[in-house]
Amino acid sequence: MGADVFHPGIRSRERSPSIACALGSRDANFMRYRGSMRLQAGRQEKIEDMQSIATELLEAWRQSNGQLQEDILFYRDGQSENGNLEPGLLVDKVVTNRLPYNIFLQSHQAIQGTARSTHYHVLEDEMDLGTTESPTKKTNLLTELTHFLCFAFSRATKGVSYVAPAYMADRFREHGNVYLRA
Repeated sequence: MGADVFHPGIRSRERSPSIACALGSRDANFMRYRGSMRLQAGRQEKIEDMQSIATELLEAWRQSNGQLQEDILFYRDGQSENGNLEPGLLVDKVVTNRLPYNIFLQSHQAIQGTARSTHYHVLEDEMDLGTTESPTKKTNLLTELTHFLCFAFSRATKGVSYVAPAYMADRFREHGNVYLRA
Protein backbone atom coordinates (compact mmCIF):
# COMPACT_ATOMS: atom_id res chain seq x y z
CA MET A 1 0.00 0.00 0.00
CA GLY A 2 1.03 3.59 -0.55
CA ALA A 3 -0.50 6.78 0.82
CA ASP A 4 -0.24 10.54 0.44
CA VAL A 5 -2.05 13.71 1.55
CA PHE A 6 -2.56 16.77 -0.65
CA HIS A 7 -2.96 20.16 1.00
CA PRO A 8 -4.58 23.16 -0.70
CA GLY A 9 -2.30 25.97 -1.80
CA ILE A 10 -1.56 29.08 0.22
CA ARG A 11 -4.01 31.16 -1.83
CA SER A 12 -6.92 28.77 -1.28
CA ARG A 13 -9.62 29.44 1.24
CA GLU A 14 -8.65 28.95 4.88
CA ARG A 15 -11.13 26.12 5.39
CA SER A 16 -10.28 24.21 2.21
CA PRO A 17 -10.01 20.46 2.85
CA SER A 18 -6.96 18.30 2.30
CA ILE A 19 -7.21 15.12 0.22
CA ALA A 20 -6.02 11.86 1.76
CA CYS A 21 -5.53 8.94 -0.59
CA ALA A 22 -4.06 5.47 -0.61
CA LEU A 23 -3.55 2.71 -3.12
CA GLY A 24 -3.24 -1.00 -2.60
CA SER A 25 -1.91 -3.69 -4.89
CA ARG A 26 -4.47 -6.14 -6.21
CA ASP A 27 -1.95 -8.69 -7.48
CA ALA A 28 1.16 -10.47 -6.19
CA ASN A 29 3.36 -8.71 -8.80
CA PHE A 30 2.51 -5.21 -7.50
CA MET A 31 1.36 -4.08 -10.95
CA ARG A 32 -2.42 -3.62 -10.51
CA TYR A 33 -3.66 -1.13 -7.93
CA ARG A 34 -6.92 0.18 -6.58
CA GLY A 35 -7.13 3.64 -5.06
CA SER A 36 -9.30 5.31 -2.45
CA MET A 37 -9.44 8.95 -1.42
CA ARG A 38 -11.19 11.03 1.23
CA LEU A 39 -11.56 14.70 2.07
CA GLN A 40 -10.34 15.64 5.53
CA ALA A 41 -9.58 18.72 7.60
CA GLY A 42 -7.22 21.07 5.78
CA ARG A 43 -3.50 21.10 6.54
CA GLN A 44 -3.65 17.83 8.48
CA GLU A 45 -0.88 15.37 7.55
CA LYS A 46 -2.30 12.40 9.47
CA ILE A 47 -4.84 10.40 7.44
CA GLU A 48 -8.02 10.58 9.52
CA ASP A 49 -9.91 7.74 7.86
CA MET A 50 -6.99 5.36 7.26
CA GLN A 51 -8.75 2.37 8.86
CA SER A 52 -11.71 2.65 6.47
CA ILE A 53 -9.41 3.17 3.47
CA ALA A 54 -7.23 0.19 4.42
CA THR A 55 -10.32 -1.99 4.89
CA GLU A 56 -11.55 -1.01 1.43
CA LEU A 57 -8.18 -1.80 -0.17
CA LEU A 58 -7.82 -5.11 1.67
CA GLU A 59 -11.30 -6.10 0.49
CA ALA A 60 -10.23 -5.31 -3.10
CA TRP A 61 -7.23 -7.64 -2.63
CA ARG A 62 -9.49 -10.38 -1.23
CA GLN A 63 -11.92 -10.06 -4.15
CA SER A 64 -9.06 -10.34 -6.66
CA ASN A 65 -7.20 -13.17 -4.91
CA GLY A 66 -9.82 -15.11 -2.95
CA GLN A 67 -8.20 -14.51 0.43
CA LEU A 68 -6.46 -11.81 2.43
CA GLN A 69 -2.70 -11.45 2.35
CA GLU A 70 -0.90 -12.40 5.55
CA ASP A 71 1.68 -9.59 5.31
CA ILE A 72 1.33 -5.95 4.27
CA LEU A 73 3.95 -3.37 3.33
CA PHE A 74 2.81 0.23 3.76
CA TYR A 75 4.69 3.19 2.25
CA ARG A 76 3.78 6.77 3.13
CA ASP A 77 4.84 9.56 0.80
CA GLY A 78 6.67 12.40 2.48
CA GLN A 79 9.35 14.99 1.93
CA SER A 80 12.48 13.57 0.29
CA GLU A 81 15.99 14.69 1.15
CA ASN A 82 18.12 16.33 -1.57
CA GLY A 83 21.13 14.57 -3.01
CA ASN A 84 23.12 14.00 -6.17
CA LEU A 85 24.03 10.33 -5.91
CA GLU A 86 24.30 7.23 -8.09
CA PRO A 87 21.22 4.98 -8.46
CA GLY A 88 21.22 1.99 -6.14
CA LEU A 89 23.12 3.76 -3.36
CA LEU A 90 22.06 2.62 0.10
CA VAL A 91 22.99 4.42 3.30
CA ASP A 92 22.12 2.34 6.36
CA LYS A 93 24.99 3.19 8.72
CA VAL A 94 26.61 6.21 10.37
CA VAL A 95 23.90 8.81 9.56
CA THR A 96 21.03 6.44 10.34
CA ASN A 97 19.83 4.78 13.53
CA ARG A 98 19.98 1.05 14.19
CA LEU A 99 16.66 1.14 16.04
CA PRO A 100 14.20 2.13 14.73
CA TYR A 101 15.43 1.08 11.30
CA ASN A 102 15.81 3.80 8.74
CA ILE A 103 17.69 4.04 5.46
CA PHE A 104 18.45 6.46 2.65
CA LEU A 105 17.97 4.86 -0.78
CA GLN A 106 18.82 6.42 -4.13
CA SER A 107 16.77 4.31 -6.57
CA HIS A 108 16.70 6.44 -9.70
CA GLN A 109 18.94 8.33 -12.08
CA ALA A 110 18.12 12.03 -12.31
CA ILE A 111 16.87 12.78 -15.82
CA GLN A 112 17.07 16.52 -15.27
CA GLY A 113 18.22 18.48 -12.24
CA THR A 114 19.02 16.90 -8.89
CA ALA A 115 18.20 13.33 -7.93
CA ARG A 116 16.55 13.01 -4.53
CA SER A 117 17.40 10.20 -2.16
CA THR A 118 14.41 8.99 -0.20
CA HIS A 119 14.64 8.57 3.57
CA TYR A 120 12.65 5.50 4.60
CA HIS A 121 11.64 4.88 8.22
CA VAL A 122 10.53 1.38 9.24
CA LEU A 123 7.76 2.00 11.76
CA GLU A 124 7.06 -1.66 12.46
CA ASP A 125 8.35 -4.92 11.01
CA GLU A 126 5.79 -7.62 11.73
CA MET A 127 6.89 -9.46 8.58
CA ASP A 128 10.31 -10.09 10.14
CA LEU A 129 12.20 -9.58 6.89
CA GLY A 130 15.33 -11.36 8.05
CA THR A 131 16.78 -13.01 11.10
CA THR A 132 16.17 -11.39 14.45
CA GLU A 133 19.85 -11.88 15.34
CA SER A 134 20.98 -9.63 12.49
CA PRO A 135 19.32 -6.20 12.20
CA THR A 136 21.61 -5.40 9.24
CA LYS A 137 20.36 -8.45 7.33
CA LYS A 138 16.76 -7.44 8.05
CA THR A 139 17.43 -3.96 6.71
CA ASN A 140 19.04 -5.41 3.57
CA LEU A 141 16.03 -7.64 2.77
CA LEU A 142 13.68 -4.73 3.28
CA THR A 143 15.98 -2.52 1.20
CA GLU A 144 15.99 -5.00 -1.68
CA LEU A 145 12.20 -5.11 -1.76
CA THR A 146 11.96 -1.33 -1.43
CA HIS A 147 14.46 -0.86 -4.29
CA PHE A 148 12.50 -3.36 -6.44
CA LEU A 149 9.26 -1.44 -5.84
CA CYS A 150 10.91 1.71 -7.25
CA PHE A 151 10.95 -0.09 -10.61
CA ALA A 152 7.30 -1.20 -10.45
CA PHE A 153 5.75 2.12 -11.55
CA SER A 154 4.01 1.19 -14.80
CA ARG A 155 4.28 4.65 -16.39
CA ALA A 156 8.09 4.72 -16.22
CA THR A 157 10.70 2.65 -18.05
CA LYS A 158 13.31 3.34 -15.36
CA GLY A 159 13.31 3.46 -11.58
CA VAL A 160 11.39 6.29 -9.93
CA SER A 161 12.53 8.22 -6.86
CA TYR A 162 10.47 6.28 -4.32
CA VAL A 163 8.34 3.12 -4.14
CA ALA A 164 5.57 2.71 -6.72
CA PRO A 165 2.69 2.40 -4.21
CA ALA A 166 3.57 5.77 -2.63
CA TYR A 167 4.38 7.28 -6.04
CA MET A 168 0.98 6.25 -7.40
CA ALA A 169 -0.73 7.58 -4.27
CA ASP A 170 0.96 10.91 -4.97
CA ARG A 171 -0.37 10.89 -8.56
CA PHE A 172 -3.80 9.70 -7.41
CA ARG A 173 -4.16 12.60 -4.99
CA GLU A 174 -3.54 14.94 -7.95
CA HIS A 175 -6.83 13.62 -9.37
CA GLY A 176 -8.50 14.55 -6.09
CA ASN A 177 -7.13 18.05 -6.41
CA VAL A 178 -8.75 18.33 -9.85
CA TYR A 179 -12.11 17.31 -8.31
CA LEU A 180 -11.74 19.96 -5.61
CA ARG A 181 -11.10 22.69 -8.16
CA ALA A 182 -14.04 21.62 -10.36
